[in-house]
Amino acid sequence: MLSSLSDEDFSAISASSRSRIEAGGMLSEMEMHEAVVAITHEARLSLLRWIQDKRYIPRLVLSAAVFIILYLFFSVVIRDPLPIVDEVVFSFIGSALLWIALARYDERSSLMRGKMASLELAIEHSEVMVSPFIAEAEGYYEALYAFSPLELAEMIADDDLPVFSWPDDGLASGFTAAFLIHLKKADSGIGKTIQRIDSEKNRDVLVRFLVHQVTMGALDLPDLAFFRALTGKRI
Repeated sequence: MLSSLSDEDFSAISASSRSRIEAGGMLSEMEMHEAVVAITHEARLSLLRWIQDKRYIPRLVLSAAVFIILYLFFSVVIRDPLPIVDEVVFSFIGSALLWIALARYDERSSLMRGKMASLELAIEHSEVMVSPFIAEAEGYYEALYAFSPLELAEMIADDDLPVFSWPDDGLASGFTAAFLIHLKKADSGIGKTIQRIDSEKNRDVLVRFLVHQVTMGALDLPDLAFFRALTGKRI
């Protein structure tokens, strides 16, 4: 399941907000419940990141102020045989604890509760739309698992993946962006893998590299192949 929530500007979220679920077909009651639970969980994480980013500067300033105050306090009031070292350590611990406390406060803030209540209401009453594009994408993605890792690696190295053509219902760009977010979440090293694909001139070396990454559990080749098919070019 993909969502563009990670790029959402939550400042516009209110009690009147509405959401839409695009699916390849009609969802059963169980599937709808699973979708609501998954989207609500992602919404909470994304909203919390948005609030913490929004309050990053005040949190940084307060933590820095506490560090300076504690440093001056331990330097002037408390004399010890290891000048500077103890002051820095205790000051750092104090500012780090404040940083953590402020981050936890964000989770319980009225802003978090209000926005989350609006999101839950919107998600619970989501409109389900059947999309030919999603249906085509699901079929293509599932078909990629019929290939072995070696076959997929060779197709990626040769830039010879099956052509993916989709109905133009306005979802392609948003879906591609959401899938890229999924890739980055699933594999923190995807950027280095992409660089290697772009820079490696030796086809056999690239194939061995991709297969090795799969063997080590560091790469999902169907995901990578699917994104390449979506963009129609090297990532």
